[in-house]
Amino acid sequence: MNYFKKIKVYRPYLLFLGAGFIFTPLLSSCHHTEFSAVNASEAIQEIPTAPKEIGINIFASRQIRIDGNFDIKKALIHLFPGNSVKLETSTTSIQVVNWRCSNCKPRHFEGMSSPEDEIFPAHEGMITRFRDKLEFEQNGKSYTLLTLTSGYYTPNQALMGRMSCSFLGLALFEKSGNGWDLKTFNPAIVCLGNFFNTPSPTLQKVGKNNAFAFDYYIGGKDTPKTCDRLLVGLIKGEFQPLYQQDFFKRQDGELSNWDAKIIVQNDSNQFANLEVVTTGKISKVDLDEWDIEYLPKALQDKLQIRDDFRFELHQYLQFEKKKYQIKSDTLIITEVEN
Repeated sequence: MNYFKKIKVYRPYLLFLGAGFIFTPLLSSCHHTEFSAVNASEAIQEIPTAPKEIGINIFASRQIRIDGNFDIKKALIHLFPGNSVKLETSTTSIQVVNWRCSNCKPRHFEGMSSPEDEIFPAHEGMITRFRDKLEFEQNGKSYTLLTLTSGYYTPNQALMGRMSCSFLGLALFEKSGNGWDLKTFNPAIVCLGNFFNTPSPTLQKVGKNNAFAFDYYIGGKDTPKTCDRLLVGLIKGEFQPLYQQDFFKRQDGELSNWDAKIIVQNDSNQFANLEVVTTGKISKVDLDEWDIEYLPKALQDKLQIRDDFRFELHQYLQFEKKKYQIKSDTLIITEVEN
């Protein structure tokens, strides 16, 4: 699945940790991220011009401990050995690491606007910035989640625009005694952003597990906001995609808008059965061919015989073979518009 086939679409993502944490996008309403393309570009101008070799394999499992209070700068230096720079402008204050990894075998990701792969890390170097920090309690333990954004290094930052890939990275630390131990880290889970920007998480419970809501979209001014969902899981210490649903929500459309929520059918399970309930109205006039292509099949089929209607769609998901699968769905037409 090319997550950037439609540049106008807003992309939220659901990430799932099987050990007790779920990262879920868009379980609340869509909203813009605060860090805009303008102040991102402003901050990037202050980054040192030469990436520094980190001297390790960025994907290798490591033991990292931060003594005392959690410190973002110390965490970044441990995660990306090299220089950490605090950038301060009139609109933003962030931590950035400029690095290169000669010992890393690049991993391939689906490209944003072409069939060519994006790679991480690039030989020329990467720029990684701290995006956000989320502190939470789980089963009597304290955790800190760092959200990181990475982009390709170029001397003039030419690859930091709308058509460039921004990689989402996550680092999870657990409080242990008088310090914090790294539990899991992946510097590049998906290529999902642009303008050197990725979404921030919020906490929500799903089944036995806690969820982190990532809310991300791409679109022009005064256009409908269409939110998608991707489930990615931590299985045997590695993040893996578990489930992806296009057009999870749509807002600000003239004739087509819908909302969605996830209902946990059995909260005693680690990987709970889920029900996705989508309610709203839809009109073929308000959608283009790409929009219809990414709708659930039940809505696609109904649009072949009806142009306008209000609906309620129930999709039932089960966790099988390390992924969530739609096992059945029910479409209820609540009102025919035309």
